Amino acid sequence: MVWSRCGNVMKILFTAPFWSPEVNSISRAAIYLGNIGHNILIITSQSTDSLKGKVSAPPIEIIGNTEFYRPYADKIELTWHPRSRWNEIHKKVVEFAPDVIIGFGDPFFRLPLLIHSSIKVPLVMFF
Repeated sequence: MVWSRCGNVMKILFTAPFWSPEVNSISRAAIYLGNIGHNILIITSQSTDSLKGKVSAPPIEIIGNTEFYRPYADKIELTWHPRSRWNEIHKKVVEFAPDVIIGFGDPFFRLPLLIHSSIKVPLVMFF
């Protein structure tokens, strides 16, 4: 068994409308968890219109144990059409085999619920 500074290593899956370490400071928390030994997968979108203007990020970005996986073109697609990329997302999630799903954002509940109903691991939502 592998241990991190906070105990057993976990596989944590985050879903969020748009996360990029260059744009969102909250994504640094996921990177921190990866840096202390946990395996992190973040499913998010490639672009959004934000208070900082139009922002974008590459489809895949890996920082240590943290992977930003961005199959959705934008947060609108992620929000209203989470099934549009379901085959590739489901495959990725099953391969990752998370211990927990953490979903962020009130209108963005569809994707984490879809994943949870598919793989039956604990789901935590932040609204």
